Amino acid sequence: MSSSVVPRSDVSNVCQLRIERFLTRAAEIEGILVSTRDGFEVASCLGRKMVPAKLAAMSSSMLAVADALAQSGGVQACDNIVIEGEQGRILLVGIKSEQHDLMITAFCSPQASLGRALWSLRECSKEIAQALHAVERPS
Repeated sequence: MSSSVVPRSDVSNVCQLRIERFLTRAAEIEGILVSTRDGFEVASCLGRKMVPAKLAAMSSSMLAVADALAQSGGVQACDNIVIEGEQGRILLVGIKSEQHDLMITAFCSPQASLGRALWSLRECSKEIAQALHAVERPS
């Protein structure tokens, strides 16, 4: 492991802290999971009886299919996925980090504003990326 790579426990701690803070100010989000793009849980705050490891694996699969569709459709890579159902929405948003290939999966009520939820998650994604960058390259 190179010295610029943050140990997994530090990544988990950084992500957990950020998503806990995020949930205190994002009423439209009912639960949140940070996972690797290859399907492993990093951090989670899930209010319902959900299995984070299972959700991380399914989110990874959804992203792989969406990436393949985006490539075939000529739009390059997939940055976000929105799943809408009668009981709510599931949003997947990438986290742009130099060292870590992560994503957020968030669960919203059907009444939540889609635009506000996406904006909030993008902001959370940026905060996580900045926090990981600060840990990777301390001042």
